[in-house]
Order: sequence, then structure tokens, then C-alpha cells
Amino acid sequence: MIKPLVTVCLENDVKGFSVTDCQLESLRQKCPCVDIKRVVSDTELESIIDITDFIVTWKFKESWYRKAVNLRAIATPAAGNDWIAIDRNYPVPVINGTFHGAIMAESLLGMILFFNRRFDRLLENKSRHIYDRNILSPVNMLGREHVVIIGYGSIGRYAAKVLKTFNCRVTGVKRNISCVDKGSADSIISFNNLHEVLGDADHVVAILPNDKSTDDILTADHFVSMKRSAYFYNLGRGNCCREQTLVDALKKGHIAGAALDVFETEPLPDNSELWTIPSVFIMPHASAICRQYLDLYFDELAGKINAMYSID
Repeated sequence: MIKPLVTVCLENDVKGFSVTDCQLESLRQKCPCVDIKRVVSDTELESIIDITDFIVTWKFKESWYRKAVNLRAIATPAAGNDWIAIDRNYPVPVINGTFHGAIMAESLLGMILFFNRRFDRLLENKSRHIYDRNILSPVNMLGREHVVIIGYGSIGRYAAKVLKTFNCRVTGVKRNISCVDKGSADSIISFNNLHEVLGDADHVVAILPNDKSTDDILTADHFVSMKRSAYFYNLGRGNCCREQTLVDALKKGHIAGAALDVFETEPLPDNSELWTIPSVFIMPHASAICRQYLDLYFDELAGKINAMYSID
């Protein structure tokens, strides 16, 4: 009996996003019901796409659908479909990774503690050989603060769970609040009511997807509504807020600072003012990167492959 062919094309400039032989062998052992083949280029993928049943990839071109006559599904580690073209004439399901929350929650927690425990000031004092114990006297415990998470999906829920271990008050914000999994949040509100909580928030976190409905969804008015002591974090996509809007809010003192993992233009241009604003912490779209990234993904993927091919 010929096994279904699962083609894996996971090569990337980021080492943590590139599959290793050990990871691929682990997937083979977990999925004996299929034949797993690794390819390392678009050309190699195209050469066998007509006999492939299931593709695991970072990107998929629209033109490939016509050739992929046996394709049952496309799987991608990414949380969003930024690199997977959709052709409605070929309704092949796209299976996204949902494992990112555990990694990204660590990044978010690090960012929040960086500001809350004044690590930026401590690093500055170290460079100047200043030993000032009083620098932390004004800070609040994280457990006394309010975190608002805009885009309360699976990643937001995981972040809320981590933050609740510090006793933070967490408000989740969604555009559609019907049938919402509240998770660990204290409350869930509609995006239309965001202004009602911004003035009380100490940390405002955006974890929004990249689609037309989220373009510029955060405006200058939102930053004006925030406390001047509050911090803004973006770990979703850079389209939710124009860079100049954020720069203006920082320069005018509407917010105390920002930690940014994603940007309107990536890579962040060398002439961006964000590089030079002292109260901005920059991460290069890396909040989910770690050595175990594909290990976590393959654990999840194996279950989906086995379920598709009826293996317990």
C-alpha cells in the first residue's frame, strides 16, 4: 500500500525556523502512516507537488494550486497566513500553528518586567558606574497593575494565564465578543469599548492579525487616552498602528514607552525614529523564536497528520 506523501519545505534564514534532520526523524516516528520527504527549495517542491498529499511549508504560491492535484491540506508553523496564498478556486484547507503562546508569553513578560523593574535605567546606571538602590523605590509590583490585551486569541489567552500568576488584572479585547473563551482574563470587552479601559491600563498589549480590518486600528486618540505612565507593546503585526502615530505619542509623552516586536515596515529601516527614542525596546520580529520552535510545532502537527489519516 502506498502511503500518502507529506512534503516538508521548512528552510528559513532564521535558524530556529529551519527544520533539522533530528526534528524530521522525530516527525517520521510519530507519523508512521505517511511518507515524509524533505525538500529544500521552491524548485524541488514544485517538482513533486503533483504527487504530494500534504505540504508543510512557510510559503505557498497561488500558481502552485493548479499543479497540486492531489493536495489535501497545507500546514504552516506560522500563526498567520501572510505567506500562504489563497485561491478560492482551490479550497485547500490551511492549517496554522497554534503553539506560539508559550514562547510569546515569555517575550511579553520579559518586556513588561524590563520596564516595570526599570532595567533600562539600571543598564544606564551600570554604564555610568552609578550604584543607586533608590531607583526601584517608586515602582509598583506587577501584581498591582492592569494589563489590557487587544486581540484576545489563543496567544492572548496564554499571555493572560502567565500574567495572572503575578496577580495582574487582565482585560481581554476582541472585535467580536460572542462565544468568547474568557480564559484567565478578569473581563472581556469589545474593541468598540476600548477607550473605557485605556485610561486605567498600565500595560497595553496588541496581538492582532494582519488583515484589512486591523489596518491602523489603533489611532492617535487611543494613545492620548492612555495614562502617561503606561507602556505599549506590539507582538502581533505592524499594520495595526502607523509608525508616525506611535512616534508622536512617545515624543509628546502620551505614553511612557513601547516594546515592539513588529513594525509597519520590516526590517525596520535604519532611518526610523524608533531606533533613537530611548524609551523604545526593539525586538526584530522574534518574540516566538527559540531553539524548540519546530519541536513544539511538530508535536502539534503529528496529531493533526495522524487524525487526518485515521491513526490513533
